[in-house]
Amino acid sequence: MNQQQGIVAWFVRNPVASNLLMMIILIAGFFTMSGLRTESFPAFPPEKVSISVSVSGGGIQDIEEGVVLKIEEALQEVQGIDSVRSTIKNGSASVVVTRIDGYDLTILKDDIDAEINAISNFPTAADNPVVEAAQRESDAIWIAVYGDADTKNLKLVAEDLRSELLDDDDIKQVDVSGEPTEEIGIAVSEQVLQRYGWTLADIAGQVKAQSVNQYAGELSSDEGEITVRGDFQSYYQSDFESIVVQANTDGALIRLGDVASVSDNFSEQMVVSRFNGDSAIMLKVVVTGDTSLTNAADAAKTVMTEYLKNNNVPANIHMDTMGDQSVFIGERLDTMVENGLIGMLLVVILLALFLHPMLALWVAVGIPIAFAGAMLAMGPLGLNLSLNELTTSGFLVALGILVDDAIVIAESVYSTRQQASREGKQGSNAIALTIQGAKKVAIPATFGVLTTVAAFYPLMFIDGRMGNIFGQQAMVVIAVLIFALVESKLILPAHLAHIKLETSQKRTYWSRVQSFFQNGLQKVIDDFYVPSIHWVIKHRGTSLVGSVVIFILVVGLIPAGQVRISFFPDIEPSVVMSSFEVQDSFGKGHTYEIIDKLEQSLIETNQEIKKKYQMSIDPVTAIYVNSSDNTSGSVTGELAEDSLRDFDADEVSSLWREKTGALEGITVLDFDGARKGPEAIRIELKAKQMSTLATASATLQQAMAEIEGVTDIHDNLKVHQPQLNIKIKPAAYGLGLTNTDIMQQVSTALYGSQAQRIQRGSDEVKVMVRYPAQERKYLSDIDNLMIHTADGAVIPFYVVAETVYADSVSQIDRLDRYRAASVIAGVNKQQISSGDVIRQLQADAIPRLLQTYPDLKIELKGEASEQSKSTSSLSQGLVVAVLIIYALLAIPLRSYTKPLVIMSIIPYGVLGSILGHWIVGINIGILSLFGTIALCGVVVNDSLVLVSKFTELQDEGMSTASAIVEAGKTRLRAILLTSLTTFAGLTPLLLDDSSQAQFLIPMAVSLGFGILFATFTTLYALPIILSFQDSVAVGFDLIKQRMGGRLAKG
Repeated sequence: MNQQQGIVAWFVRNPVASNLLMMIILIAGFFTMSGLRTESFPAFPPEKVSISVSVSGGGIQDIEEGVVLKIEEALQEVQGIDSVRSTIKNGSASVVVTRIDGYDLTILKDDIDAEINAISNFPTAADNPVVEAAQRESDAIWIAVYGDADTKNLKLVAEDLRSELLDDDDIKQVDVSGEPTEEIGIAVSEQVLQRYGWTLADIAGQVKAQSVNQYAGELSSDEGEITVRGDFQSYYQSDFESIVVQANTDGALIRLGDVASVSDNFSEQMVVSRFNGDSAIMLKVVVTGDTSLTNAADAAKTVMTEYLKNNNVPANIHMDTMGDQSVFIGERLDTMVENGLIGMLLVVILLALFLHPMLALWVAVGIPIAFAGAMLAMGPLGLNLSLNELTTSGFLVALGILVDDAIVIAESVYSTRQQASREGKQGSNAIALTIQGAKKVAIPATFGVLTTVAAFYPLMFIDGRMGNIFGQQAMVVIAVLIFALVESKLILPAHLAHIKLETSQKRTYWSRVQSFFQNGLQKVIDDFYVPSIHWVIKHRGTSLVGSVVIFILVVGLIPAGQVRISFFPDIEPSVVMSSFEVQDSFGKGHTYEIIDKLEQSLIETNQEIKKKYQMSIDPVTAIYVNSSDNTSGSVTGELAEDSLRDFDADEVSSLWREKTGALEGITVLDFDGARKGPEAIRIELKAKQMSTLATASATLQQAMAEIEGVTDIHDNLKVHQPQLNIKIKPAAYGLGLTNTDIMQQVSTALYGSQAQRIQRGSDEVKVMVRYPAQERKYLSDIDNLMIHTADGAVIPFYVVAETVYADSVSQIDRLDRYRAASVIAGVNKQQISSGDVIRQLQADAIPRLLQTYPDLKIELKGEASEQSKSTSSLSQGLVVAVLIIYALLAIPLRSYTKPLVIMSIIPYGVLGSILGHWIVGINIGILSLFGTIALCGVVVNDSLVLVSKFTELQDEGMSTASAIVEAGKTRLRAILLTSLTTFAGLTPLLLDDSSQAQFLIPMAVSLGFGILFATFTTLYALPIILSFQDSVAVGFDLIKQRMGGRLAKG
C-alpha cells in the first residue's frame, strides 16, 4: 500500500480537519466535565431489598416462627438472591435480601413483593410487611443546629431550616439526627386511680372519647349547604388538661389536669445529641441517583448562610457544617490538576531533552486532548461516571501511559526527517516525510496501545462490591487511552508536519543542553549498551540463569514476610468515629457515662495531637455525640483538612483508643467506624441452637484476641440479657383473671397505654397514659402494682403473679435460614493483614470449632469474602487479558511464536512491582494487582516496538545477532522515553504525601517500578530470548531438512 495514502496521510494533508477534531474533543470534554456529578468516594451500587414487619406485643420466638420463617420460606422461590439476613427483636422483624452481583435490583424487589404479598397466614397482630429497595446514596454535608438552648427551640429552627433546604433544586433529601420524638405524657398515680376507682385504661378511653374532631353531616336547603362538625380535638398540654374525665352528682367536673400530670415534651426514649459540647440537632444532606454532591453541599451552605442572615435566629442558637464532602473531593480534584500539570511538565522536559522542543510540546498537547475525550466518555451518554477519588486517580495513572503511542510516532517522524536532513535531502517535502515516519510505526504503536487497553479491560468487570468500585478507574484509563490513540494518529502528525526540525546554525542555551543529553544518550548506546548486549548474547546461558536467580530472589520477598499482602487498602476517612453497645443490665445511666468518657478522651486526644505537631488549629475541628437508645451510642470527630495536617486518621484513632482505656459493661467498642469498605474480619457462625452460637463465638473471639494486631473484637449476639419473667399464680384464675388480663395491665403501667395519635405540623405525636416515672423504677414497683378484676376488685400484683430473674435473648439474627452470629474485628495493617489473620484461624481455631460443634457452619465474610470474589475474577481477567494481548501481537507480527517471546517479559515487570513495594515499604493490595495487570499492556508495548524492528531487519536479510543489536540501538530512545514518561507521569502521585492519596500509591508503585524494571529486561532479557528463539527455530529447520532428506532417500 502507498505510504502516502490512508487516514493518517489524509489528516496530515488536511490540518483544518485535524484542528477541528481537536477543538471538538476539547470543547465537548470541557462542557461534559462541568456537568458531571461529583462525589468523594463512589457510592456502592445498591444491592439490598429490605422487608420490615411490626408485630404488636410479639415475643422474639413468636415473631421468628410466625413471621420470619414464613418470609424465608417464600423467598426460596425468588431468583437472584445471594443471601438472606434476618434480625428479630421484640415487636419487630427485619429481613434483608442481598442480590447476586449483576442481578437487576428492581426485578428482585418486584419478585419479593409478589411472594410476600402471597403470604396469608401472618399473625393477626402483624402489620403489613413493608418492602423497600435500597437506593444509591452518599452523604454530602451535615449541618449542626446547636447551642445552649431548649430542645424545642432547637427543633423549631432545625425543622424550619430543613424546609428551606428541601426547597432548593439541588437538594433532594435531608435526614434528621438527634431529634427527640414529641409526646404528650399523662401520668396518673395508683393512689388517684384507687381514690376514684379508675384504671389507666379508663383514663386512656376517656381521652380518646373526649378529644375528637368529628364530621356530623350537613344541613341542606334551597339557600345552600352547611357542614356540621364537632371539633373537640386536643393538641397541646392545656387542651388535654381541660378534658373532663368525670362529672360528680353535684355537677362538679373533674378535669384531667386535676388528677394527672400532663406534659407536652418528648418521649422517654433516651436521645443524646451534642455538637462541640452543646445540645444539637443534625441535618444530613444526602445525594441520591445522579445528584451532584458538590452542588448539593454548596447549596446547603448557601441556604444556611441565607437563613442566618434573613431570619431572627435566637442568639443562643448557632449553625455550623460538618463532614463537608465537597471539600474532600475539591482537594482530590486540585491534586489531580496539580499532579497532572507537574506530570505534564516532567513529560515535556524529558521529551524536549531528547527530541525537538516543539515536537515535545505537541506530544504533551495530547494529554489535555485525551483527558477531554475521557471526560466526554464519562458523561451521561457514555459511561455515566462521576468525578470521584477513583475516577480522578484514573487520570493520574493514565498520565504517563497515554503519551507512549505519541512518543513512538513523534520519535519516528523526528528520526525520519533527521535522516533525510543528514542525507542532504533538506528540500524534501516535510509532509511526505512526516507521513512516512508516522506510518513506519503506526501498526505496532496502535497495537501497543490496544494491548494496554486489553490489559485494563478485564479490570472493569471485577466481582465484589469493592472490585466493582475500583473498576471505575479502569474505565477512565481505557477512555483516556482510546482518545490518546485517536490524537496520536489523526491530530499529532498534522502538527508535526508543520514544525521546522532542521538544526539552526545559531546555538542557543537549550540546544546546547539538548545536545548534551542527546550526545550523552548516544554515547551510552555506543560505549555501553552495544558492548553489553553483545556480551549478553554471547553468554546468553549465564545471563538467562542470572535472570532466573533474580526472579526467585525477588518473588521470595513475599513468603519471607518482607512484602506483606493486605488485599483492601485503608481509604483515609475525613472523620474518626467510635461506636459502642453496652449490656442491657447496665441501663441508660451507664450509657451516659460512656458517652461522656469517649467525648472527653477525644478532647484530650485533640489537645495532645495539637501539641505534638505544634498546630495553630485544632486537629479535631468538631465533635458530634449521638445516642438514640439506652444501650448504644457514637462519638464522631471531624479532622482538619488534609492539607493542614501531617497525621492520619489511624494515629488519632489509636491515641483515642489508648486514652479511653477499658470500659465496664461494653459488648461492642469500635474505633474504625468511619472506614469505608468491608469489615477487615467478619466471620459468620450458623447453627440451630443459640447456645452453640454463644459458646462458639466466645471461643473464636478468644482465639482472635491472641493474634497480635487484631482490634475491636465483638459479636452481635444478644444472649444472657437480664429479664424479669412473669409467672401467673393459681389464685389469678380463681379471680377470673387471664394471662392476657394481667400482662396488659402490667404493660399499661410500665410502657403506657396509647390514647391517641395526633398530627401536629409535620410531627405525629403520641398521647400516652401511664404511671408516673417514680412509680415504675424498681422491682418492688411491679410487686405493688394493683391488678383490676372484671368485677371491680383491686388486687396487688404479688397476689396473682410473681417475677423471676432469667437470662434471655433480646435479639435473634439469622443468615440463610440458620440462626447466626457475626464475629467482627478490625486489624492494624501495619502489624498484620486480614488475610494473615484468617489463615491463622483456618489453621487452628476454625477446625477445632467445627470438630467440637458438628452442626456449626462457618462462612468468611468481610474482606475475606470480597477478596475471594475479586481474586477469582482477577485471575480470570488476567487469563482473558493475556489471550487478547496474544492475539493483538500475533496479528501485526504475523507470527505465533514472537508474541510468546514478547509476553515472556511480563513476569519481569511483576518483579519490578514487588521490588517497588519493598523499596517504598507498603503492602501489596487489590490496587497493586490492578497496577500489575495494567503493567502487562505497558510492558508489551515497549517489547512490541523492539521486536517489530528486529523482524523488519531480519526480513531485510540481517543476521539474528546483528538485527538484535541494531533493533536495540534504533529503538532504545523510544523505549527509554516511553518508560521514563510513564514513570514521570506517576511521580507526582508516588510523592504525594497527602493521607487521601495513600491508598492509590500501590497501583502507582506497581506501574512505575514495574515499567522501570521491565525496560531493563526489554533491552537485555528480550534479546536473550530472541536469540534462543532463533536458535530453536534454526534447530527445527535442520531437523526438518534431515527428516526430509531421509524421507527422500527412502
